[in-house]
Amino acid sequence: MPEGEAMMIDTPSRTFTGPIRSSSARVLSQAPAPGKRFARAPLIVEWELTRACALVCRHCRHQPITDRHGAELSTDEAKGLLEDVRAFSTPPPAVLMTGGDILERPDLTELVAHGSALGIPITVHLCPTGNVTRSTVEALARAGARAVSLGLDAADPAVHDTERGDPGGFERTTAAASWVREYGLELRILTRVTETTMMGLEALAPLVIELGAAEWALEFPLPVPGNPAVRGINAWQYGVVMRWLDKLALEAPFTITTINGPQWNRLVYERLRDQGVALADLRRHPAAVRLGMRDGRGMLFVTRSGDVQPSRHLKIPAGNVRTRPLYQIYRRAPVFTVLRDEGRLRGKCGLCPFRAVCGGSRARAYAATGDPLGPDPWCLFSPWRTS
Repeated sequence: MPEGEAMMIDTPSRTFTGPIRSSSARVLSQAPAPGKRFARAPLIVEWELTRACALVCRHCRHQPITDRHGAELSTDEAKGLLEDVRAFSTPPPAVLMTGGDILERPDLTELVAHGSALGIPITVHLCPTGNVTRSTVEALARAGARAVSLGLDAADPAVHDTERGDPGGFERTTAAASWVREYGLELRILTRVTETTMMGLEALAPLVIELGAAEWALEFPLPVPGNPAVRGINAWQYGVVMRWLDKLALEAPFTITTINGPQWNRLVYERLRDQGVALADLRRHPAAVRLGMRDGRGMLFVTRSGDVQPSRHLKIPAGNVRTRPLYQIYRRAPVFTVLRDEGRLRGKCGLCPFRAVCGGSRARAYAATGDPLGPDPWCLFSPWRTS
């Protein structure tokens, strides 16, 4: 086992054993989106190709993982996974290839080319190691990648490099962003919102614009057991960030998305409603494409060894692509069918009139209560308020 690997097990010890109850009728108003959305296919498949990576990011690990693990999907198995993604629907879900450092896989461009030939929109997340060069980005563009995702946590190079445990990482990331633009790929910037990075978000936004990003994705990580170096924000700070993003979205030249932050969907819905967008037109509106997405509903996560989970943050195993097609796992596995049904949510989330467009973070509920259907402890919205 490579050094550091023991910290990142593939299969969680806890499985989905919570009781499945019938849909609740105790709601305050009609849900603003159909409950069967994303029943047949997710919008995004996030796929961890490898965990091998030379970096020691504070949020991830204490030491590098220098070798690829023997349990990783082979090239043929990986191509089969892409074919399963294509079988979901027309058009197929988008695939986000992530890691670890996915450039540690010598077959990366081969896999990108295979997915692109199948008509799958491919985004690759690159870590700013020495593997990232202009020629690397060019090869990914030639293989048919649609977009490149880069992690950028602060506009201050010192803060970013400290968060990523990588002196010089800021310069390598901004250089890679220029290569992405040079070869005509879309740029996605990923920022992890912690107590350290939160205060720098306002300064980071102009840099995201300057880099020419098409998407700014903000991730709200769960606490990492045994890693006190990562100080997460609290519920009040989360609300402050969400409201700030809501104002930013009015003029931002990029799309704003959130990871483990489904309350953003409620704010998007409310903004569209206030702009006069009819309920019947929501599905066709570009800004509404992600409404209703949350852990296991409209998204899924595949580990390097083929285990399928509702999301990167909700590590409840639902099956493995080595033994069952991905589309069957998503459509039929109990954890997915239950998580897709907003009528099964408990507590405040089950009573909320926005349960279909938001539904709360199932990962945060699971981390806080052990119940993936429980209330999201970070949500400050009250379904009982009268205005």
